[in-house]
Amino acid sequence: MPDQMGVPVKLLTSESQSARAVPLRQSPPALRWYFFLVVAVAVAGLVLVVVLVGWQHVGRTFSQPALWILLALILVTDSYPLTPWLRDVRGQMRIHWSAALLSAALIGFGPATLLAYPFVTVIAVVSLGGAKWRMVFNIAVVVIEGLVAAAVLQLIWGSFDPAVGPSATVLLISGLTVAAIWEVVNVALITTAQRLAGVQGWWHIAKEGARRTAMWLAALTTAPLIAELSQTAPVMLPVVVVVIVATHHTVALNTRSNEQARTDPLTGLPNRGAVMALLDSRLGRRSGRRPDKAVADVTVMLIDLDGFKAVNDTHGHQAGDELLVEVGARIRAVVGNDSLVGRLGGDEFLVVGGHIPDPDALARVIDTEVGRSMQLEDAVTSVSCSIGWAVGKPGMDPVDLFRLVDRDLYRIKRTRPGQRDSGPR
Repeated sequence: MPDQMGVPVKLLTSESQSARAVPLRQSPPALRWYFFLVVAVAVAGLVLVVVLVGWQHVGRTFSQPALWILLALILVTDSYPLTPWLRDVRGQMRIHWSAALLSAALIGFGPATLLAYPFVTVIAVVSLGGAKWRMVFNIAVVVIEGLVAAAVLQLIWGSFDPAVGPSATVLLISGLTVAAIWEVVNVALITTAQRLAGVQGWWHIAKEGARRTAMWLAALTTAPLIAELSQTAPVMLPVVVVVIVATHHTVALNTRSNEQARTDPLTGLPNRGAVMALLDSRLGRRSGRRPDKAVADVTVMLIDLDGFKAVNDTHGHQAGDELLVEVGARIRAVVGNDSLVGRLGGDEFLVVGGHIPDPDALARVIDTEVGRSMQLEDAVTSVSCSIGWAVGKPGMDPVDLFRLVDRDLYRIKRTRPGQRDSGPR
């Protein structure tokens, strides 16, 4: 699950890109009906806004230059993460400032601004990627969040008159109210969608959604200040862009630093720490899920190269490094995007996936692919590999799972006595 701000958490929790591109017709029937219901509610809500406030009121609202500056800022700030210098981290940027700016528009200019929501959120939603129906769903969720917030504000304060801006106190209380409402509505709608998609554990999904939208909630609390600027000094609103750009750069630096700490520098694969963190999460331990409510079992495969030491001794460490990079790429090509491939260190690789129908068959395919001859810079060589595997049950300690995988790996190695020269460099 966005990572994102101003748009809801990603609908599916699988790490694979392919899962996020699943067509609507291939989704569970209940999820399809839910999608149409959410979109219908969003559309009906916008129609109701027009009926209740009237076109004349809508016209007066959108005649204010300050509102158009806010809407333009939304497009600018949501477009900025798409710039080339943020290409490497844009998929991990969880701050989309459209949330705070949309909230500021709502509390500063009234419910008529909801009519702009579907248009100004397009860039943020498209940046998340995935199937088109998911983009439409995310836009509908943003609209419903705004509708619910507007309804509550109308109950508290009555109608906003765009000709007479609300006071600073009203803006502050309204902003905090909208932040809380958006968080609750977002988590509720996305949790329901994930359950209908087959993800197990209501409580876990809700907690994960709240965790992922924590930064979104923090950004929403700035809405009263932005709304106040729009009412009293709209010419200062572009300054908000400077703050947002600086925030994006800070987040990008932190993201790159964290990514480097979790990545093997030679192969570019996740390292031991990243793999252990994923196992903790997938087995339901770090997240605090109850074992019986965790998602599916986890299959772990440990791949140890046989003959790697001979390559190092014969052709040198540079050739050994080239071989490790090529082996990592070949394993990734075999398992695809639905499983994680990591390097534990030395000549050991790890595959972490969900339910694998026939791990032995997959191991044979990996062994065959790894065993093909490799053209290194100064030589042509080949290695084989030994592969052990085990299935982790929900709630299982990753250390215990590794112990089972190790045991199976060395059981395999004992059947191949001529291949026992592998080992860390």
